[in-house]
Order: sequence, then structure tokens, then C-alpha cells
Amino acid sequence: MNNKKIEKYAVKAITDLILEHDLLDDEIQYNDKTESFDGIIKVYKDERQTKEGIKFVDVQVKGLNNEKYLKKESFTYQVDIRDLENYYNRRGAIFFVVVISDDKSKMIVFYNDFTPLKLNKYLKKHKKKNKKTTKKPSIEMKRLKKQNRHELYVMILNFIYNLEHQGAKSLNGDIITLPIGSKCIDKINFKYITANDPIKPIDILRKKEEYVLYGITKDGLCAPITFDNIIQSCIIYSNERPIKINDKIYYEKTNICELDNGDIKYIYSDNLSMLVKNSLMDSLNLKAIGTIDSILNDLEFLLEMLNYSEKRSDTSDTIDKDEVIKKENEVKDLLDYFCSFKKLFDTLEIDFKQKFSDIKENDLKSINKLIDINNDNLYINNSENIIKMLKIDNKYIPIFIENNLKEKKSKLYNVLSNKMEVYENTIGIKIPLILYLDESVLSNLYYIDFSMMRRKIEKLDLNEDNSIGIINNFLLNLIKCYDDTNNYEYLNLSLILSKRMYKKVDKFYVKLNYFQVLKRMDKLETIHYDILENILEETKENTIILAANILLENKYNCKKIISDLSQEKLENFKHFPIYTLYEQIL
Repeated sequence: MNNKKIEKYAVKAITDLILEHDLLDDEIQYNDKTESFDGIIKVYKDERQTKEGIKFVDVQVKGLNNEKYLKKESFTYQVDIRDLENYYNRRGAIFFVVVISDDKSKMIVFYNDFTPLKLNKYLKKHKKKNKKTTKKPSIEMKRLKKQNRHELYVMILNFIYNLEHQGAKSLNGDIITLPIGSKCIDKINFKYITANDPIKPIDILRKKEEYVLYGITKDGLCAPITFDNIIQSCIIYSNERPIKINDKIYYEKTNICELDNGDIKYIYSDNLSMLVKNSLMDSLNLKAIGTIDSILNDLEFLLEMLNYSEKRSDTSDTIDKDEVIKKENEVKDLLDYFCSFKKLFDTLEIDFKQKFSDIKENDLKSINKLIDINNDNLYINNSENIIKMLKIDNKYIPIFIENNLKEKKSKLYNVLSNKMEVYENTIGIKIPLILYLDESVLSNLYYIDFSMMRRKIEKLDLNEDNSIGIINNFLLNLIKCYDDTNNYEYLNLSLILSKRMYKKVDKFYVKLNYFQVLKRMDKLETIHYDILENILEETKENTIILAANILLENKYNCKKIISDLSQEKLENFKHFPIYTLYEQIL
């Protein structure tokens, strides 16, 4: 691919993303002759895109035809030192590099948002290394993570925020060239953080982004601070000595922090910390925010400490025994609850690793109800056994609730568990409960074991005529799952089941379903096309004829049959996964 083509595709990739966002516009031109710049991005206050409050961002766009960078999170790119100087004089710019695949099907956007602080750092570093040269410094280009308009918009907002807080609101006046040092950290009141998208501070620390935090000095001036400075001013050291009681190690290490007022804070985990004033323990702070295992560990540790305090209270005038016992009972109640929480997920055979603080309120209510059932504290007064969906973070855990009318107890099973091999329904058909799960659940499971599902499919009894309809409906849901998620595991399961049915059941719809799986795998052969032609000769059912024509890619016939269908039949047909193949051949 020649350089002109590469540049055209690169500019198109950026302008296409901008075009998709209602608050963005651009004046970026291919083959722009302006030194160091290819144009500007306009950021508007509302969708009307009026002149009021409009902001402009200088940009340069480069293209790169090198497939080895397509899957990288970042790479270094040489930028002309004169361009960097021009960006610095214009108070910043966004530098885009679009990596283009050989067949031009993939275009991945990388970037560096050149703020005054960054540019000053790059220029100083380069001049120090290359006093007598004008070589191009290699600068990191970061991947635009989600490659969508929202990600681009947020990145641009953060860039504008940084420009404005580094004194680059206009071309007049001074700009800030260095972040504040650790020696002056006590002059700062922390107030602002660069985040136009929801983000947790710990995630910012983990990513180690540059200059994302700003403080206000006592003189009212805005000053950027690096996270390294914050850490140096706060954490004294990490104590690597394990903490253990009765030979059980509770913590491998402890973070120790000095607060502004001179107090010491011992941080044992996400949940537990201890405040020490004047060398004496002042308070223990427990917040259930970490994983269930970490909370249980902290509660057991606390209980051991309180047991020790209770024993000492008999010989110490400074320890209030009643208060210790009260706290001990509170910790025991919490420990009972989180033990029941863990027991529930052990019953459901799920290794629950999510942080407790991340569980949504409604999800927690559902979990608590299931905890009561699992502890025999709640009975679902229902004559029939039921399947209930536990929803966590919009993912499903299908749970079978078996009601024992005689003992008035309800028992829980994970529908996807190996314990739930078969279930006999009201008409005496024995089938795995997974067959009752529809596509919206199957494609959005909290946890899925495809090898287990394969075993269940391979054990299905296809000799029972009454169950074929249920099994076929499950097959259609598996195919839909593949279409929705593009997860090939669903298609493999569909192939196993449809092939078994094809060999056992002599029905037109069974053949068509097997063939539509093969079609998705691009494995339809001449013998299959011959069978499809025979089906057209042997049936008068218009939906069967339509499905066969879709697989044969007879576009004209498909359109004609669809035009003859009633509205009700057409809407019903659209719910079948073969309609997806029809849309593909149009």
C-alpha cells in the first residue's frame, strides 16, 4: 500500500469515529500542508453544535501499515522533534497513529495526548540525550481501548481538562511545565481528578497514568501532581512480616501509612485497618468491600483479637469487658452471615470471586433470599418445583428450587451442575434442565462449563418423541447464542446436537437445522444441497420452503415467499435463527 493510500485510510478512520458522535466535528483534511498539524477536532456543548462554548483541539494523523501492531496495547513511534516543539508552542495537540491491516479490513487507532507537561518532559529528555542532533524521539502510542466514539470523546475531554489545568486556556500567559514535587506536597489540597468517565482511584493508580490528579495550593493556584509523589508522601513502608495467631497466618504483609496529623494507620486488607494514636490502638475499621474469602479471613482475625481482649479484661482495668463481648457478638453475627454467603455458592458449585462492595443492591436482596432457603430458614410454598434466575452484574445463574411438601423445605441446585443430570417433568419426560433455558439466559451466564454442557448433550435421549420438540427448541437457542456472541463454543455444541438429531429423527426441520449449522461453519457440501432440492420437491409448507431457499441462497425465491407470508407468520419466522442467514444473503 502506498503512502498516500495509507494516509487516506488513517484520516478516514479518525473522521468516521468523530462523525458517529453528536458532540464532535472535525476539519481534518487528507494531505494537509500545514506544518505539524492535519487539522482540528471541534467539541460542542450540545447536539445543536452551536458556536457557544465550542472548544478546538489540534491534531496530527499518521498511518502505519504494519500488522504486527494490530494486537498491541502500545508501541513507540518516532515523532519529529520540530513537531513536538510546534505542539508545545500551540499549548498541546493529540497525535494519532492508525494501524492498518494489509487487506484494509482492520484499522486500529493509537494516540498520545501531548499536554504541555508531557511535551516539556519529552523535549528536555531528548535535548539532554541529543545535544547536537535533531533525531526523532521514540514516543509511546497507546491503543484507544474500545475503539469507539465514546472512548474517543472521553479521551478528548480529559485532554482538554488537562490543557486548561496546565495553563493552556489561551495562547497568552504562562503554562505549567513541571508537576509539583514531594517536598511541597503539604502545600496542596487534593480536589480534582481527571476522569470524564466513571473510574475508581485504585484503577488510576494501577494504570499509572501521568498527571491525572490536580490540587489547589494555599494560594488558590491549580497544580498537577504525579501519583508517585502522593505515594511517597503517604505510605511509609510495607511490613513484610506475616501476622499470625495460634500458628494460623492471617496476613502475609501489612501496609503502614502516616496520616497528616501524625497518626499511624495499619492496612491489613481491603476491609480491615487499625488506627494508632500516640502508640496506642485507637480504633479498628471494618468495611465489607473485598472478596468473601478476604472478609471471612478478617472476621476470624478480629474474633481472635477480641477473644484475647476478653481474657485480658479479667486482669486489666483499662478494658471494658461488656464492650468487648458486645463487639464479639457483632463480629460473630457478621461471620455467620458471610459463612452462609459462602455456603450458598458452595452449594451452587460456583467459585464466587466478586468483591462484596461491587454487588448491586437488588442482586444482594436475591442472594439473601437464597441464603435463607439454603439455611432452611425459608420455604417456597409452591406445589411445583421451579427454576429461578439469580442475576449478578446482568449475568444469570439458573437455580432449580426443589420443594419438599412433606418436610416443608426447599433445596437449591445449580441447573448447570453435574448434580442435575435429569428432571422428570409433569408429563413424565426426563430431560436435563438446561433445555429449559432460553437464548437470553444461555448467552449471558455468570459461569458456563462448555465441557459439562457437551456431556449433557451427548447423553440426551433422542428416542423419546415427546421430548424432541423441547430438544429442538434448545438447539435453536444454542444457534442464537452463537449469532449473538460469536462464541464458537456455542456453534460446536449446536453441531454435536444437530448431527445427533439428524441421524435419529427424520424430519424436514431437523435436516434444515443441521444444515444451517453447517452453513455457519462453511461446511455445506454437494450432498446437502441435493437433499435441500429434494425437500423443495417434497413439501408444500411455505416456511420449510423458505428455509431451504435461504440455505440454497435463492434470493429471488426468498423475497417472493416472504412477500406472500402473512404479517403474523413473518414476525414468527424472524424469531428463528435461520432468518439471520437470510439477512446475510440480501
